[in-house]
Amino acid sequence: MIDGERSDDDDFISGIDPESRWENAESRWGNPEYDLPNVPSVRIPSTEPDPEENEFSADVDPDQMKLFWGSVFLANVALAGLSLGPMLIYFRNQWLIGGGALVLGIASLARVYTMYREYKSTDWERVKAENEDDEAGNDSTAADEPDDQADEACADGGERNP
Repeated sequence: MIDGERSDDDDFISGIDPESRWENAESRWGNPEYDLPNVPSVRIPSTEPDPEENEFSADVDPDQMKLFWGSVFLANVALAGLSLGPMLIYFRNQWLIGGGALVLGIASLARVYTMYREYKSTDWERVKAENEDDEAGNDSTAADEPDDQADEACADGGERNP
């Protein structure tokens, strides 16, 4: 026998019967249902809506939600335009499409900034209080605003009742 060669006697792998070795491969892990600790059950909520709950009850003011999702969408448009525009101009020499994408990105970013300024300048506590008053049936803004028909009647010489 030459060094490095194997004889059939040295081949111990062929002596192992694979069916007897792997007949029940999962037996080496035991029984997980018995071995693992008891896991508490979890109540899975149903997909059917409760008739007692409102169809949609948001904790956020609808105007705030519109500003947020609008700014998210426009920020994505701005990111795409500001990244694709210069690449189209530089790598493909497509000035018209790349320039348009770049201008669109800059305009979208400017609109996101104005939406942010609008959000920061709005007193959301006052808006929330007004919305709660509207829901309660007390329209506080209607009492502060003059009635257009009453103003026209005063202009015609009629008396205005406060």
